[in-house]
Amino acid sequence: MGQQLFELRGFVAESLWEQGRQRGREESRSLVRTSLLTLLDQKGLTLTQAQLDLVHETQDLGILTSWHTRALHTTAPDEIFTCE
Repeated sequence: MGQQLFELRGFVAESLWEQGRQRGREESRSLVRTSLLTLLDQKGLTLTQAQLDLVHETQDLGILTSWHTRALHTTAPDEIFTCE
């Protein structure tokens, strides 16, 4: 009985831990998206609807961060989403 309870607690704890990690990743993506769109707005750059959709649909934090970095140095939105 004691071992089963220990395993159950471990399973529940791991499940809660994973939920927290997922929530943290989503919050990070949301923060980078908001920062990217705010930066572009402050620079007076307007995205097309397709570009906006791409920003909102992308789940890869690395890609979103890369776009944000490019946005710091660009004068045209197309330069942000161009593959290198």
